[in-house]
Amino acid sequence: MAFIKDRTVMIPTPGGRGRFDTSPEVQKEVSSSILSAEEVSQLSSGLNVLENSAFEILSLLPSIRTQTTELTADQLRSKLIAMVESFERSAYDANLDSKDVEIARYILCATVDELVMNTPLGEEAQWSRHCLLSHYHGETWGGENVFVILSNLNKNPHKNIDLLELIYICLALGFEGKYGVEADRLSQLYELKKSLYHTLTQIRGTMPKTLSPHWKGEDTLAKALRNFLPLWVAAVFLVAMACMVYFYLLIHVNDQSSTALRSASRVLTEQHSQFRVQLPQVNESVFIRVSRLFAPEIEKNQIRLSDRSQQIRIVINSDLLFRSGSAELEPEYAALISYMGRELMSEQGRVLVEGHTDSIPINTIRFPSNWHLSQARAEQVKRLLEQAGQEYGRYQIEARADTQPLASNATPEGRAQNRRVELVLLPETDWR
Repeated sequence: MAFIKDRTVMIPTPGGRGRFDTSPEVQKEVSSSILSAEEVSQLSSGLNVLENSAFEILSLLPSIRTQTTELTADQLRSKLIAMVESFERSAYDANLDSKDVEIARYILCATVDELVMNTPLGEEAQWSRHCLLSHYHGETWGGENVFVILSNLNKNPHKNIDLLELIYICLALGFEGKYGVEADRLSQLYELKKSLYHTLTQIRGTMPKTLSPHWKGEDTLAKALRNFLPLWVAAVFLVAMACMVYFYLLIHVNDQSSTALRSASRVLTEQHSQFRVQLPQVNESVFIRVSRLFAPEIEKNQIRLSDRSQQIRIVINSDLLFRSGSAELEPEYAALISYMGRELMSEQGRVLVEGHTDSIPINTIRFPSNWHLSQARAEQVKRLLEQAGQEYGRYQIEARADTQPLASNATPEGRAQNRRVELVLLPETDWR
């Protein structure tokens, strides 16, 4: 992306135009003639040229974020590519500079890709491998570069006002970029949008509280508002605002519940230490037998055995089994889990499948917290073990999240150890 480093080419064309009213009354007044770009610009509702050209893409973002679109991944990708091409045609018809169009296209693609990838549709379709950024710019994630672009644009806000307004709209519609993985992302994004809004108002001026100072109304205020603002625009705005409030509350509740879960785990651990419960000794013959059973896998560092808490535990690093933030098993290691399910048929007793994560929070639509992620991963491993051995009812799952770390979460190495799935063998129990 050469345009990220070269700020001299980021010179947007000033001016703006907006979408005209398509109600029957207005259509009757303007007849059926096709308006030119110059005539449409005279009907501006306050949007700049870039915003108006990208209107179709921006209006689709709320339905993507709330998963209300009924399109398949391929249909959605084709529709979005057609919209991006329509945006480019509209922008070039308005005589915008080609570099400004390229920058705007990058911002729009990064926003669309992020919102789609935060939905089950995006994850199931592996959107990141065929995303819009990859199609147009040869990249797979723009979460960092968009803010580099923003920093460069802010060096000359008067010339770059249209692009700055476009970034502000994308942030308002849910784009988070690199801040999406930060623990305090809400406060950081709030400060960023607040600063950007201040920059825009310094140039554009504050919007007047009175929408139309010289308005001459009809019989009722409600009728005037319906004529001024189409109902579907208001509906889209209300849906977007409701979704933002919902996701904020969802994230807040899950943050609170994660804190409570960690506190409860510490209390139970302290109480256990105080009472000094005498746990049964590990069955040495079972431990040796399992060690021999999985000796090749242990030697390859694919798994390791532990007798922590006086229990025989088969520990598998989650980084081998899953991609970051995912609960879909990697094919290579799915075969390993199936093999373990067949081999464990020779052992007695139930098996507890525990999912563990590190302490870095995750906040996505599918996994609102680490507890949900650890549960989904444990469930995937359990499903393969049951299928391999046809032993349905033998395996149970427990979601531990980050409540039982093996190492400090302050270092990358420690966090890698804590991301794991453990199979706890309970040979004394009967499951049949």
